[in-house]
Amino acid sequence: MRAGEGHGGCDLVPDNILIDGATTRVIDFDDCGWSWPGFEMATSLFPLQVSGGFDAGMEAYLEGYRQVRPFPQRDLEIFPDLLMARALSYLGGPVGRPEIASARSLIPMFACMVTEAARQYLES
Repeated sequence: MRAGEGHGGCDLVPDNILIDGATTRVIDFDDCGWSWPGFEMATSLFPLQVSGGFDAGMEAYLEGYRQVRPFPQRDLEIFPDLLMARALSYLGGPVGRPEIASARSLIPMFACMVTEAARQYLES
């Protein structure tokens, strides 16, 4: 069985996907809720907002999701807000959780990512 390396607690990201042969399992839903597929999508796509490929990632995410069930229109309407909320949570996580003190060294990088996300949010 293999799991991604790195931080945990961000829901549907490679770090939280376990693969055993042909079996795939998703773990770690501390940020997830039954009515938050948009927040889950924001978690998966936030890195692409900064690194590139966001539009293609969102299109592929929605295409895959819609093969199983409709994606809630209300979540698409508030998606920019959910994306910004996800961005801000990256700053608060390492500060408020002593068990992940090693992530504190990443705060300057998160601050740059959140600053860029905020700029895009305010321009939209």
